[in-house]
Amino acid sequence: MVMKFTRRESLWVLAGGVAAAAGRLDDEWQRIARGTDGMVGAAALDLTSSHIASLNGESRFPLASVCKLPIAIHILAR
Repeated sequence: MVMKFTRRESLWVLAGGVAAAAGRLDDEWQRIARGTDGMVGAAALDLTSSHIASLNGESRFPLASVCKLPIAIHILAR
């Protein structure tokens, strides 16, 4: 399964204000997910309001990239 994200799409999702753009964020995630041939999951937490936005947030996904390994090790060690 190959994810087809442009850098611009990834930066928009990461930099977007979750609480202020929750509806647009959900729409954008749905649009990105339709462009893939696999199941897409994403979640974001607005630290100022504690608002959570998610796409397939109830599903579990395996860690698929090496850059997530140090993060997973740190979280699991806590």
